[in-house]
Amino acid sequence: MLVAGCRVSVPASVLQGAGPGSGVIVDADVKGACWVRRSNNGIPLDMTKTTLIDDLLLTAEDPRDEILLDRSCIRPHFINGPIDIKLGDRVVIMNGHHHKRVARVERIHSARQPPMLTLLDDRIPIHSVALCNVARLFLPGDPVKLNYGAYAGARGKVEGTFALRQLQEGLHQFPHGGLRILLNDGTKVDVPTQFAQLDVKILVSSNPAIPIRVEDHWLSHPSLSGVQLHVRIAPILRGRISETLARAIGKEGVTVLTEPLTPYNFSTPLTVSINETSRKIRVAAEWLLPVHEPTNNERGDQIAVVIGETSEGNKMYIGRHVIVVSADAEGRKEVLLLDEDMDKGTTIEFPHTSLCGTPTATT
Repeated sequence: MLVAGCRVSVPASVLQGAGPGSGVIVDADVKGACWVRRSNNGIPLDMTKTTLIDDLLLTAEDPRDEILLDRSCIRPHFINGPIDIKLGDRVVIMNGHHHKRVARVERIHSARQPPMLTLLDDRIPIHSVALCNVARLFLPGDPVKLNYGAYAGARGKVEGTFALRQLQEGLHQFPHGGLRILLNDGTKVDVPTQFAQLDVKILVSSNPAIPIRVEDHWLSHPSLSGVQLHVRIAPILRGRISETLARAIGKEGVTVLTEPLTPYNFSTPLTVSINETSRKIRVAAEWLLPVHEPTNNERGDQIAVVIGETSEGNKMYIGRHVIVVSADAEGRKEVLLLDEDMDKGTTIEFPHTSLCGTPTATT
C-alpha cells in the first residue's frame, strides 16, 4: 500500500497540463486520500539531497507544493520501483478483518492478480492478504540498508520514526513516513521509509527467542508481584498494534504486577507509565524488557530490584530491593540488601542482568 514515506509518480492529467511529476507522500488515510509533497516554493524536490527530510517538513508556501490526491491516481515512482515487500519483512495490515495486525511475510503469490501474501503472526498463518492492503512497518532497533538517496548503500539501525507532515493536535501518522537511522559509522540521518529496506537476515538472527513457557519470562517469578519495575518497551512483533503502542516502542517507563504472571494472564496487557510524559499505556508482558541500570535515590544511593539469580546461581533474593555498592568491568555488581533483618555489612554479587531499576528508591 502506498503510505507516508513513499515516492510516487503523478500523471500529467492530474496536474492539469503541467506535465508528469513526482513527489513523496507525506500523509495518507485508510480511505485513500494522499497528501503528496512535490516542491518547495515551486522548486521540485531533489530526492538525492541530504536535506530532503527538512524540505518535506517545511510548510508548503505555494499551493502547488503539496497536493491532495486519491491513492488510485498515483503509482510508485519508476526510479525507486515498487514498494518491495520481501520474504521475512515485517508488515502491518491496513485494511480488512485483520486490520492493524503485525506479521511477517511467509510467502508471496506474485502470479495472482492482485498479488497475495501469506503472513505469519507468531506461528499462526494469515492467508490471502492482498499486497495492496499491507505496509512495511519499521521499529526502533531494526537493522536496515538504505537503497536510494544521499546515503544509498549505507547500513545502520533504526533509532526512531516520525511523521512527515505537521499534523493537527490529536492526529497521528501510522505507520510513520520518516526514519531516523544511526549508520554503522556513527552518523545519524533522516530518510523517507521507502529509501530503506529491512536487513531481514540480521533482523531474524538478532531477535531474542520468544519464551515457550511463561515460567521462562523474566516477570514470571511470584516475588515480583507488587514491585515497581523500570521497563523498556520492545518492538511488537505480532498481534495487533495501535498508533499509541507504535509511538511508545523504545521508550522507558514503570510497571507494577498486580498479581503473579501465569499462563492464564500472560497475554493480558500491563499498565506502563511512560517516563517522558507520565502517560499510561497498556502493553503485554512479552514486550517489556528490564532496564538494568539502578535508580539513584535522594541520598545518592543506587537502588535496584533483584530479578534474577546471584553469581552463584541462587534465586532466593528475587523481588528484594538492594543498594549497588560496586561494579567490575565484566558487569558483576556487589549489592547490599535493604531488609532490616539482614546484616548491612554483608554484600552479595549479582550479574548486571539480574538487577532492574525501580522508582521506589528509598532507604
